Amino acid sequence: MLDATDSVTLNRLLFQEVNYQYECQTRDQSQRPPLCLMLLGHSLESDGAYEITRAIAIPMTLNIQESQETEFQYNKPQVERRIRLVREVRPELQVCGIMVINDHLYDYKGLIKSFVNDFDTKVKYFFTYEPDLDAEMHTKLNGFQLHPTRQRIGYRCDHGEIPIATNESNLEIPQVSDRQRMEQEIAFERRLAAEIDRMINYLDKCKPSDIVLRKMSMLVCQLRRGATEDIEEALMNKEGEINALRTTCEQWEMAQDNGIR
Repeated sequence: MLDATDSVTLNRLLFQEVNYQYECQTRDQSQRPPLCLMLLGHSLESDGAYEITRAIAIPMTLNIQESQETEFQYNKPQVERRIRLVREVRPELQVCGIMVINDHLYDYKGLIKSFVNDFDTKVKYFFTYEPDLDAEMHTKLNGFQLHPTRQRIGYRCDHGEIPIATNESNLEIPQVSDRQRMEQEIAFERRLAAEIDRMINYLDKCKPSDIVLRKMSMLVCQLRRGATEDIEEALMNKEGEINALRTTCEQWEMAQDNGIR
């Protein structure tokens, strides 16, 4: 029988679905949004092997309790309907796990507990995932087995193995270290700088207005400054401005493609 290290295979289409759902969430936002997905899969012919092939977004709402604490809740009837729709096409698929995005920013404990209770022992696997273009897959994705005991597991993608140490039990969601936070801030700043470079390339091909030029100049100057205590908040605000500028540039590009000067 296969051990936990290599008994779980993640279909490559799974990550396409996860990243697509995350892109849809981030399209109109300037910060990392919460996202929770249920995982569906099926047993393979190999003894003990399992393949996870689908990820479906779980509709969530943020509930404020009497203690003024906030907690995510999900719409169970809507989730069950989505499961039925998937199984109309792929009847062999079963609910097998749950995946949460950006778990270092959001508290999913209440939602996870409700989901596991509602689906009982069907929820075998739990994954945490942080979409980040500057990180390797094994640093972004962590896998856990929930039954019979909760422990860290390794897994394979169908296009290659992703090795993860499994010799230590881990009963809590991994905490993000100060070094990891620093690396995330650096990666975030690089991504903003890359977006600015992209817009500058667009602006080089046309005659932009003075307002756009002034805003671009201010953004570039501020990103060149050294780190400050509120650097993360400032970057979040500037990303919103960048998104507005990006829209202006994309509209110009579309006009150029249509022959409008």
